[in-house]
Amino acid sequence: MKPSHQQHIEFLSGGHLPGLSFRHNDRVQVVGGAHAGTAGNLISVEALGDDPQYLVELDSGQDVNVAQSALKPQAA
Repeated sequence: MKPSHQQHIEFLSGGHLPGLSFRHNDRVQVVGGAHAGTAGNLISVEALGDDPQYLVELDSGQDVNVAQSALKPQAA
């Protein structure tokens, strides 16, 4: 399910949305899928549900959609 406009605003302002493990601009490591082993920052939430999807800007500059289950926080 796509987030509502209000949910997008809440996420982009750093708020917490139920079911999400991460917040806007969190630093993450991709641990599964085609981009496993890369890192980046969360730009937006693209889909809500059992396994939310985020838009992640990788360190390479590429933007990719990644499921929450394929992400973990990256230590500073």
